[in-house]
Amino acid sequence: MPALLNLPLAALVLHTLRAKPHLHDHTVWADERPEGIAHSVAGWTVTLVGAVWVPVCGFVSWRGKLRSVPVLARELLGLSPSEAHMLIYHCNEEQAVNLLGHWVDAACVQQYRRLAAMEAELEKAS
Repeated sequence: MPALLNLPLAALVLHTLRAKPHLHDHTVWADERPEGIAHSVAGWTVTLVGAVWVPVCGFVSWRGKLRSVPVLARELLGLSPSEAHMLIYHCNEEQAVNLLGHWVDAACVQQYRRLAAMEAELEKAS
């Protein structure tokens, strides 16, 4: 599991992939189709945060700077280069959903444990 997974964004990407499986295509950053625009995981990630697609393939404008789609997606999700490479380039649609789902579930468990530990510490201090 990524050490610094951006849980809210990862959960949003996962929800989108599950809700729009027909618009998930690991072979494209963004591709207009009759039913909408299909994206890879990286494409969905940058789209969901509001990056603006530019006419340069594989790049978006983010906070006034031209950024590479996979690099920006990796940074936004809090993934290491190897984790991002695996998710973005080595997973088909089903594998990407399964891997991202595993990471989100593990991060939820980790966050729950941290909050429970903090609650226990607060109770001791009272």
